[in-house]
Amino acid sequence: MIKNLLSKNKSIATIDCNNINKGYVISSFNNPTDGKCIIQICKRDSGILTLSPTHKQNFLVPGDGTLKTIPLCFGNGFYTLKALQQSSENRYDTVLSFHKCITITNPLSPYLYSNTYCEYTDDSLCIKKAKELRGNKTNDIEIITTMYRWIIDNLEYDYELAIKVSTTDMSWWLPNPDKAIQKGKGICWEYASLFAAMLRSQGIPCKICVGHYGSIYHAWNEFYSRASGSIVGIPIKANEWTRIDVTYLDSKKESDQIVKAIQDDSNYTIEYLG
Repeated sequence: MIKNLLSKNKSIATIDCNNINKGYVISSFNNPTDGKCIIQICKRDSGILTLSPTHKQNFLVPGDGTLKTIPLCFGNGFYTLKALQQSSENRYDTVLSFHKCITITNPLSPYLYSNTYCEYTDDSLCIKKAKELRGNKTNDIEIITTMYRWIIDNLEYDYELAIKVSTTDMSWWLPNPDKAIQKGKGICWEYASLFAAMLRSQGIPCKICVGHYGSIYHAWNEFYSRASGSIVGIPIKANEWTRIDVTYLDSKKESDQIVKAIQDDSNYTIEYLG
């Protein structure tokens, strides 16, 4: 356990690196103020710290000491991990910072575990449902299709939440797969989080991608299948990543137009992975 290296208060932040070879760290933050707490993950192409990071991502964590899993989505390389505490509206102070050369044993690992974008346990409602839906199925395409069908049959888009999340006071909102099932509706990030949770729990790697569809801020998935085939007309090659946009497929009722749009790389720009 690497603890707060810069602050005089040794209990502010912790980052547990015991699982870095699996593609994630576990962090906690004890924040005595109302400011936001962030774990920042930066990766560089080399160990030269003066170079700008080639990848950077911020993960919001609660300030109540709860342990949170943070994925290392940028593969092997030189990482800087920081814990940042908000001290004013536009300022964050670093309370922990360290550098580490990280080697992830299996590059698919970061997308096989629960994390702050996609939290679940064996007792979670979404995982119990995934096990039930899978049954005796062994083919990845069949499993993925079954999970996808269940989501679009049981969720509808939450327009009210979409408006709330777009406002400043909910700008740090995070999805919860179980709550999406309980509500029976969700925004794109909830669709993506639930889909990822169900697939990961069944051993199928699944990314949560957050960024833009054209000019629209959006979330979708990429999954890694060991089998080839197709889902709603989207071709799937074995042992490759395939993009799927469950929200748009649901809202557009699986139209040929949206299926073609999902296959067009120029429509999607990834900003964050989870």
